[in-house]
Amino acid sequence: AAAAAVAAAAAAALLAAPLGARAFKAHEFKKCADAGFCARHREREARAEGESYRLEAWRGAGAGTQAGALPAAVGVVPAAALDGATLRAWVVDSAGAKLALDVTPYDGGYARVRLDEAEQPRYQVPDVLAADLGAHAAAPAAGVVTTVADGSGRLVTIVPLPPSAGRSGNGRPCTLRLAHSPLVVELSCGGEALVTLNAANRLEFERTRAEPDPDRDEEGMWAETFRGHEDTKPHGPQAVAIDVEFPGAKHMYGIPEHATSLALKPTKRGVSGESLGEPYRLYNLDVFEYLADSPFGLYGSIPLLLAHSARGGTAGLFWFNAAEMFVDVHEPTDAGSSAHWMTESGVMDLFLFPGPDMDAVWRQYAQVTSPTS
Repeated sequence: AAAAAVAAAAAAALLAAPLGARAFKAHEFKKCADAGFCARHREREARAEGESYRLEAWRGAGAGTQAGALPAAVGVVPAAALDGATLRAWVVDSAGAKLALDVTPYDGGYARVRLDEAEQPRYQVPDVLAADLGAHAAAPAAGVVTTVADGSGRLVTIVPLPPSAGRSGNGRPCTLRLAHSPLVVELSCGGEALVTLNAANRLEFERTRAEPDPDRDEEGMWAETFRGHEDTKPHGPQAVAIDVEFPGAKHMYGIPEHATSLALKPTKRGVSGESLGEPYRLYNLDVFEYLADSPFGLYGSIPLLLAHSARGGTAGLFWFNAAEMFVDVHEPTDAGSSAHWMTESGVMDLFLFPGPDMDAVWRQYAQVTSPTS
């Protein structure tokens, strides 16, 4: 009788346990600590100002050589720095690593910010962007792209964007502001900052290398193993990471697919002490048995992050990159919401959508990736 009672109690406990808790095999899926690029960058400190990435010069004719450098100074940006609608610049860090920066405005009112290696351009995912996207690039009028000195004496280049209209039909003036040193990119409309890149100075762009460097290499940079499977990296570490802020926003949404709340929960512990502990993973998986509230990646991955603020409206960011990603969502503050984005490889190719409402963001996103059929 005692044995029967014990068996009955065990069966009752098993039935009472959530289905996902009984079925989900967490050890079979990578966490941040299991992915070398995420483990390196998640806790990496922000760069000191003297070590920051900075806009060094404009890229003119013969952009692959030093002769293609044009001074970045106060005044109208040289026409030679514009390739059609695209503003081109050289970005460097304290070690002299050179990156190619391209900034392109589009007639839908949004902008593209692309950062790639100068000597060895990286793989670009084909067949995702709309075939007619290039036709929507909006070349700025002559003399309107200018560089000014802000109140602290920092150089800032201002790129006007076409008006961005919402359901009301009233367009609002928007600009993309490029602070030179440290490099900070800000999308603002009507005087309100909507999206800011690298405000916390956490931009990292690991460069392609031919051989290891024992003096500075970390574990997992050239090869790593998970559950008996080795992943070799013949070109070394190529991760890219950057911080993203949505000023004034109290919640962020998107980066599907995850089984969690619509408003993304914090993944790092803040003032409230609440967090999921793990960053959201973007990696296509077919997971039949999964937890009902978890940052683990499921099925398809769409690197599109959205936020809404009372003053600025709805804005979004789409990272055009198919590599494995992890996104840390920070607890909102009075200043707004922020995230730390880390991807294993590829380029930093970001589309910034100013909205101002959800309808407008979807129209802008559809112009980039094509509408559903």
